[in-house]
Amino acid sequence: MACPPTWYDTSGEDWVTTIFELDWYYSLAQHAIDGDDLPFYPDQFEEYAGDENAVKREHMTKNLEMRRVEAEKTFTKRAGRLIGLCFMRPSEQKKHFNASWSQNQATAKSTKGTSYLFHDFESERLERTFWEFLHFTFMEHMNEPNDYKEFVTPGGELANIPEATLWSKFLSNDSLRICLDTIRPIGATEGKPTSFLCFDIHFGAKLAHVYPVSEDEAKNIMGDCELLRYDGLNC
Repeated sequence: MACPPTWYDTSGEDWVTTIFELDWYYSLAQHAIDGDDLPFYPDQFEEYAGDENAVKREHMTKNLEMRRVEAEKTFTKRAGRLIGLCFMRPSEQKKHFNASWSQNQATAKSTKGTSYLFHDFESERLERTFWEFLHFTFMEHMNEPNDYKEFVTPGGELANIPEATLWSKFLSNDSLRICLDTIRPIGATEGKPTSFLCFDIHFGAKLAHVYPVSEDEAKNIMGDCELLRYDGLNC
């Protein structure tokens, strides 16, 4: 019962397990029943005679197949809602980028209340940055379905860490902002260069755009979560 297609399937990354897969297993488990409750017809028995494990696999497979449709509906309302997000280039969003300005001009203009990016990042690079943020922020805390259950279940052993609170917002909020440190200046705010980038995500519209923020604002947005340091946008 493979996870429905996600960005990871075509990203080229060699990640053994992803947050999407763990949420898919969790969604599937919400609809699964015990294999012994499934019908088992006598004419099938000969095929599996003497192989108790094969009988159990048959039961389990039927169980999962019967419940996949409902599991997909659950997944779509959870982590699946992130699939299909479109990441706007700064030149498309327009508010935080002006192609005719130099970095010095953008820095000077940022004293008037609006922050400005130095680069017109391609959508694909922003998308990759976003998914890698998800992977490195959350997968540090879990590696298998049982860990994920403790991560998303109120009262679970991992449910009270800051990253669990942030992930719950990904699963339920209409919109959300996250920040990371790109290590090198990617824009300016309040008249100063900054390496901190904010993703402003709107799940209903399936849109996300980025803009530079100060270190203090980034820390305020991320709360108790550690700010990820990521230099992929500098390549």
